[in-house]
Amino acid sequence: MKILWIARTCPYPPDDGEKLRVFNLIRNLAHHDITLVCRVMNDKELAGIPVLEKYCHKVRYACIPSPKSNFTRLRWCLPFIFSRYPISLATVFFKEIAGILRKLLAEEAYDIIQIEHSSLTVYLDQLESAERLPKLLTLQNIDSIRNERLLYNMQWGIGKLFLAFNQLRFRNWEKTSIERYDYVLAV
Repeated sequence: MKILWIARTCPYPPDDGEKLRVFNLIRNLAHHDITLVCRVMNDKELAGIPVLEKYCHKVRYACIPSPKSNFTRLRWCLPFIFSRYPISLATVFFKEIAGILRKLLAEEAYDIIQIEHSSLTVYLDQLESAERLPKLLTLQNIDSIRNERLLYNMQWGIGKLFLAFNQLRFRNWEKTSIERYDYVLAV
């Protein structure tokens, strides 16, 4: 089976729960033809690419470190403020990754697309050819429920206002995005 696997971050080194799960799934499914697409945020993750290449047919990535300044964070968020998307997707949607995915789908035929996290559904809107393929979504969390809990427990301030504004869009967007999948796996 040819699997196009889209992960939020590079799953190696497996130093948190999400990475541990994704890495071990890939390792145990290595008898399939896996193409992994992910964001690499630091030198540790970049050094892990050769390990992933032992288990994946291809590993494609974009080096995109976390923003170091509020100005960079704001620059990432601006395109999402007046869009139909939740602002929080600015932390997972990158044109470089969308370009990698478009190129792969133009060059190869996949049997299924495996996507980690509902937030990565934003890439499906960039990939018309992905609509015809079976899609599997793994939900590590139901983010709209997690956001509600965070809102309930937060002190009033700019952070709570941002999260409340984001949550207005996110709840409906997440529900609609989940409906686009053929299979949904809740962890």
